[in-house]
Amino acid sequence: MKRSLLFLLILPLIFACERDATIPPPQTDKKLVLSALLSPDEEITYVYLGWTAPIFLPNSQNEQIISNGEVTITGPGGSFTLKYNSENNRYFFRKSDFQILPGTSYTVRAKPPGGKEVFGTTLIPERTENNFQVSILDSNKMVNYDGKEYYSYLFKASMVNNDLKNAYYQTYGYYLYLNGIDGSGKPDSSFYDLQQNYELSIFSGEGKQGKSFSKTFPSGSIFEGNGNSNVYMFLLFKGNEEFKNFQESLYNYDGENPFAEPTRLFKNVEGGLGVVSGYLKEKQILIK
Repeated sequence: MKRSLLFLLILPLIFACERDATIPPPQTDKKLVLSALLSPDEEITYVYLGWTAPIFLPNSQNEQIISNGEVTITGPGGSFTLKYNSENNRYFFRKSDFQILPGTSYTVRAKPPGGKEVFGTTLIPERTENNFQVSILDSNKMVNYDGKEYYSYLFKASMVNNDLKNAYYQTYGYYLYLNGIDGSGKPDSSFYDLQQNYELSIFSGEGKQGKSFSKTFPSGSIFEGNGNSNVYMFLLFKGNEEFKNFQESLYNYDGENPFAEPTRLFKNVEGGLGVVSGYLKEKQILIK
C-alpha cells in the first residue's frame, strides 16, 4: 500500500516535467578551404577555394565556393594570379602561363574579398628515371552463349625507385570506352577505372633506393565491342609527403557512412583548411 501511494505521488511529477525544448546547435565558425595539386606534367592546373560547411547549419552539404577571390602562385620564376573558371568553379593556370619545375618549392596564396589570407607551400619531387613499365602476366579468352568473345587480362605495372630522397609512388590503371559520336561528329570516349584503383597502395621509397615496386591490375571480363576498346592506360604518380598524407586521409574518410569513425583530413594550409602538394606523372598506353 505504501509503495502504491508513493508511485501515485511521483507520477504527476514525471508528466509535469515533459515539455518542448529548443536546443541551439553548437556555434561553429566557417573556415577557408584551399586545395591545389601542382605538377609540371599537367597542361592545366586547377585550384579550389571555398568555405567550410558546418554540419549543424542549414544546407550544410552545399559547397560554398568563392568565385571572386584572389588566388596567386609564387615560385622562383615570379608570381601569377589565377583566373576563375565558372564551368567547373575552380581557379586555374596553364603551363604556358606559369611553369612548374621538378625539385622546386611553390606557394599558393588565396583570400576572399576583404578577408584574411591563407597559404600553403610544397616542394615538387625531383624527376628521376623510374623505368616505369606495364606487362601482361596472364590472359584468358571466353566465348559467350551468343558467340561473342570476351577477354580478361592480368596487368603488372612496375617501377624502380632511383630517388636519393624520400618519395612516394602510386599507380592507376584505366580502360578506354568508346561512348559513340558527339554532337560535332567526333568520336567520344572516356577512360574508366580498373578494379584495383579502389585500393590504396602507396609505395614509400624511404631507404629503398634501387628497389622495385609493382602492382597488378585484373581487367575483369571485357567484351571488345559495343563501346569497349582494346586500349589501356596506366599512370605512375610520384608525390611528396603532403601528397602521401592527403591520399591516405582521403582513402580513410567515409563521410557517407554515419557509423564510420571520424577521420581528420590532412592539411598543410596556414590559416585555413586544405592541402597544397606536388607530384610528377608518367603514362603508359597498352593496346591489345
